[in-house]
Amino acid sequence: MSDKAINVSFKVIKIATTGFSFNEPEDTKSLEDGQELGVNLDVALNIETDSDIDQRQLLTVIVTSEFFDKKNKVTLFSHKAKTVFAVEGLEEMDDNVEGEDIGYKIPIDLMVMTQSLAFSHARALLATETSNTIYKDFYLPLIDPAIFTKNKVSQK
Repeated sequence: MSDKAINVSFKVIKIATTGFSFNEPEDTKSLEDGQELGVNLDVALNIETDSDIDQRQLLTVIVTSEFFDKKNKVTLFSHKAKTVFAVEGLEEMDDNVEGEDIGYKIPIDLMVMTQSLAFSHARALLATETSNTIYKDFYLPLIDPAIFTKNKVSQK
């Protein structure tokens, strides 16, 4: 790969909840009184070539959250959200070695931006899913996904 400028563009083509489940506890008083819940978060990223449009990749970010009772570690509700981006220009970032799977050196700024957008989408989708449940006042925390992205990159 040369040092020439590379133009990478993307757009959101799909936002969806792919999983949601909840268990309402018998005693809801502690939730109604503002009990804090623990949350486990996972962000996964996948890239594949778009079968419909040549020279375009689909970058999928999946945000999974699991809210649990901090005292007894029981999962109360979980959610999985998917955001799919159509990305053009990644083929110029191809890090493929002949005979091996295709790989891309994804620009850190693209990773941060797509993960930030996907996390925002997951927050909104979760709020919609929980709106008619006892968990309507529990949200994904406001975080800067760049911290996680940059930490993952620096660990490699």
